[in-house]
Amino acid sequence: MRVVAIVQARMGSSRLPGKVLLRIGKQTMLTHVLTRAQAVPGIHEVCVATTEKERDDPVVNLTRGAGVRWVRGSEFDVLGRYMLAAQETRATVIMRVTSDCPLLDPTVAGLVLQEFLSTPDCAYASNVHPPSWYDGCDVEVFSRAALRWAHETAEPGEREHVTARLARTPRLTRRNVALPLGADHSRIKLSVDTREDLHRVRQVYAALQDRARFGWRDVID
Repeated sequence: MRVVAIVQARMGSSRLPGKVLLRIGKQTMLTHVLTRAQAVPGIHEVCVATTEKERDDPVVNLTRGAGVRWVRGSEFDVLGRYMLAAQETRATVIMRVTSDCPLLDPTVAGLVLQEFLSTPDCAYASNVHPPSWYDGCDVEVFSRAALRWAHETAEPGEREHVTARLARTPRLTRRNVALPLGADHSRIKLSVDTREDLHRVRQVYAALQDRARFGWRDVID
């Protein structure tokens, strides 16, 4: 079994163009995401799935400099990019991570992976169906066989969202990891889509950056 975290990243965000290379502290947002993805227990490799557009050359340059593998594909067929990355890395289990979640908790991601691995015939596991963790701590895990099935059967409108078909198919074995004790922090927005989101995340990071490691409880506090 080979577990690969695939990070989708591009410069062409409509609301905050180039956001993946904006800085949070001394590092770019994408660097934070790659570092935290590499720290997830059970991950064998991290790979960036970006586009063939020239404007995404800086994403490739940063990824290369970080010593991380990358693939390039269609800008809007993100599902196809994931399939390409899974083939390139020989992944049998894929963890989906987005490049706008610089406060992802590797421990939480590891819990989702463990839920997937410990459930017989599991095709898909997440911590977002239903959501309870803060927005920005989102993780999805699925098998390569499930990814291939989605790739072969997805409707055109589902291809930009990667897991839309997996999350909506009742016959697939699925699991969700919720916050302990029934808590719900899902209304706390710590993914980055706008300039306001970026400011908020920068403030949280500034309060935590002196700690060697910090997790979801520290972020919520």
